[in-house]
Amino acid sequence: MFLGLKELRHNKSRYVLIVSILILLIFMVLFLSGLANGLARATSAIIEDAESEHYILSEDADDIITRSTLSEEQLQEIKSMTTDTVTTIDLQRMSMELVGDETKLDISYMAVDPDSFMMPKVIEGTSLVNAGIQNEIVLDDSFMDGGIAIDDIVIDSTTGIEMTVVGFAKDILYGHTS
Repeated sequence: MFLGLKELRHNKSRYVLIVSILILLIFMVLFLSGLANGLARATSAIIEDAESEHYILSEDADDIITRSTLSEEQLQEIKSMTTDTVTTIDLQRMSMELVGDETKLDISYMAVDPDSFMMPKVIEGTSLVNAGIQNEIVLDDSFMDGGIAIDDIVIDSTTGIEMTVVGFAKDILYGHTS
């Protein structure tokens, strides 16, 4: 013990350097784990926040939810096997533009039954169930920062379908896209 304390007193700068390197390593690990958690959250927030216990994918989907397709017969078979509520989701990544503005905005469409547990909680505006408008859409609240408001009309760039914005929800992200 005495020898160790004598060594610390004699080589103060060496041990200060070692301690500072250890502190920097701890900070780096904490910073990188926070960054990784944030990136993971942006990848699949909509899936994580859903009140679902299980997801069933087709065998040929390679564990990628956007590749999975189930037939109506398979869905009915799954419904008959459980007492839990079963619903389908359809995820697609596309682009859209606001009427009058040709700037393309990336979007991940998530087609859900508006009455199901997969419907995101609307924080502003109305839900799809209450709106009563044809071709209605609920967007992530990040689109509000881009100047999109309730009752604005957005156009799907691929199909040309016009959709009316009826509400905004918080953290409905998939694949780093709102």
